Amino acid sequence: MPPRITKKWTAAEVDPAVIEGFGLVIDGLLGLEPAVDDDGIPAPIPLELSTGAKRVWTAFYNRHAVAQRDLEGDLAAAFAKLEEAAARLALVVHLTRWAGGDPTADPQVVDEQSMRAGVTLAEWFKGEVVRVYRILGETDGDRDRRRLVEWIRQRGGETTVRDLQRGPRQYRAGDAAEAALADLVKRGFGYWVSAPPGKTGGQPARVFRLATLATGDRTPINPRNNEVVSPSPVSPSQKTLAMTTAAPPPPEGGDTTRVVL
Repeated sequence: MPPRITKKWTAAEVDPAVIEGFGLVIDGLLGLEPAVDDDGIPAPIPLELSTGAKRVWTAFYNRHAVAQRDLEGDLAAAFAKLEEAAARLALVVHLTRWAGGDPTADPQVVDEQSMRAGVTLAEWFKGEVVRVYRILGETDGDRDRRRLVEWIRQRGGETTVRDLQRGPRQYRAGDAAEAALADLVKRGFGYWVSAPPGKTGGQPARVFRLATLATGDRTPINPRNNEVVSPSPVSPSQKTLAMTTAAPPPPEGGDTTRVVL
């Protein structure tokens, strides 16, 4: 499951303009009608891709092919299904923009803006697939470390031994909390820092702080030697995947093509 987020009460209400706009989108999408073939059977309507959209799609397709090349088993099957996801999602985004009254959204041509949105969504789904399969393949120790990292992240990304002893039950006895944090440091999930004494003085506190990638990836990184460390075993192909999805290359050339509504 995704990392837990603490709920916070809010008295905020949805702006009436947002509700009206949402209704406009729904009405517009429901009003779309398929084409009809010579036999009177509903048929799909092909939409063109703009030159910019084709460039973005081509770059995604090639990047995805590199990431998929060495995958095996269930992960390979999942990635095969995601190959066309960017184009399908771009179509959904584009027609939603059109239905919502966006004057720049030509209903006959999917543009670069919509394709970039589709690629962004597809890349997110790819990351979720990898995360879920890692969880399914993790050991008891992997699971405990992942949950501990999530617990620390929910509290701002750092904790002391004493704070952890007051947290999850499994760390309350003996030196379990310190041993668990030391294990995270050893595996590159974080590092120790010294916090200055409080207003009443005393010894500096030792604080464990998470180290994460600047891209926002939740895979820990060792600050001493820049080695990426995962809470569960990662195959070479998954490491390649992480590199190819973390920093997409700029789009490369292409011509127009079509997606089907």
